[in-house]
Amino acid sequence: MGKHNTARSLIPTSMVVHSDVLTSFAAFWSSELTVMLLRRTLLWAGASTVALVNRVHALTKGHDLSSAPRMETEQGAIWYNTAGKEMAIEDILGEGGMDSVRLRLWTGEEYGLNYTLSLAQRYSKKGYKIFLDLHFSDTWAQPSDQHTPSAWDNSSVETLATACRDHVSSTLKAFTDGGVELDILSIGNEITDGFLYPTGKISNDDFGPFAKLWKAARQGVADAVSAGTKQPKVMIHLDNGWKSETVSWFFKGLFAEGTVTTDDVDAFGFSFYPYYNVNATLDALTSSLTQMANTYNKPIYVAETDWPTNCTTVTLSEEYPVSARGQREWVMAVMDVLEGLPNGLGAGIFYWEPGYISVPGLGSACGSNLLFSVNWDNWPDTYAKALSSIYMFAGEGNTSTPIAASTTTTASLQTQINFSQLDQSSRSKQSDESSTQQTDGGSVQQQ
Repeated sequence: MGKHNTARSLIPTSMVVHSDVLTSFAAFWSSELTVMLLRRTLLWAGASTVALVNRVHALTKGHDLSSAPRMETEQGAIWYNTAGKEMAIEDILGEGGMDSVRLRLWTGEEYGLNYTLSLAQRYSKKGYKIFLDLHFSDTWAQPSDQHTPSAWDNSSVETLATACRDHVSSTLKAFTDGGVELDILSIGNEITDGFLYPTGKISNDDFGPFAKLWKAARQGVADAVSAGTKQPKVMIHLDNGWKSETVSWFFKGLFAEGTVTTDDVDAFGFSFYPYYNVNATLDALTSSLTQMANTYNKPIYVAETDWPTNCTTVTLSEEYPVSARGQREWVMAVMDVLEGLPNGLGAGIFYWEPGYISVPGLGSACGSNLLFSVNWDNWPDTYAKALSSIYMFAGEGNTSTPIAASTTTTASLQTQINFSQLDQSSRSKQSDESSTQQTDGGSVQQQ
């Protein structure tokens, strides 16, 4: 995206690889794969300065930044870019190519409507697209925990369906009234086994109650649109997108039940993490998502992913470095998978909670998956400095650059990033390639 002032001035002209040259090669061979292979070859060859190739098919590239204001108010987080300049976290990640922000919404107060709407306003005013993830719970929702909101009437499927429909409709109207247009709306978070337990839990292959509840939520979208809300892309989000058998079982069972049809769903989203199962490989993801693309012909997102900078107790599913470099390489590899899907159906990728500094492992057994190193020595101020991995999305063909994210022009078709220089400079200050734990790049102390 050409938004990296600190790196641009450091690049020797002889090291610049222009995207128009690579594009010419791609045109000659008439293969999108050529672009990806050239790009990967340059990276693995260890070139100290690489111009990342503008992608033939532009993906939405985002981060889940739901916790950022809480880190600022509760943990004293002050964000710095790789050059040590204090900036808003969204501006730092915008420099790295982010064009969209994912936000969770609970029925509970912590990530409730007032909090999440104000956060969406903050990010959308800077030009970022908003992906709203509805949890339908007072707290975290995931396959093991999909608890029905305490205030909802769950005496029957019908009463719960009414609550679902009203919740979605009123939420979307509130966002519209607040001046926020949603790009994506996920009805449920990782709902592989259903949601709104116990009523909406899928048991013994019975999708009936779950389907009625999900359909009611979908009707809530239609109600809001009829009242003037812009139609968002409606997503179903599952965990473990690499598990083709489970993914296939879910969608075949749901659509066969008949209440929910493929017309009700605009996009599919999947979580994909490297530390929960050694079988969560890129090949497995490719196979699973290709099957989905061929079967349903709808856009596909990796709605959540991470890679660690510190992880000593877990065997990861791929052999990328456990470092900021590894974070870049992992994310670029996942993007390669998405871009290789049939009919251009790979639609986007979201890195989960890169700045959740109070929970650096982000739900895993790894020491840190953050994109920031953290220094707690000056509490109540907490210094969070960006790792070089914040540039994981840079130069990847963004088509909607947020206006306020950077003042750097994007007139050139080349994006030049001196990753080696960034990593070396940060290591000398013992702040890059690490995050609250000892890593290959130094250490910081946590309070």
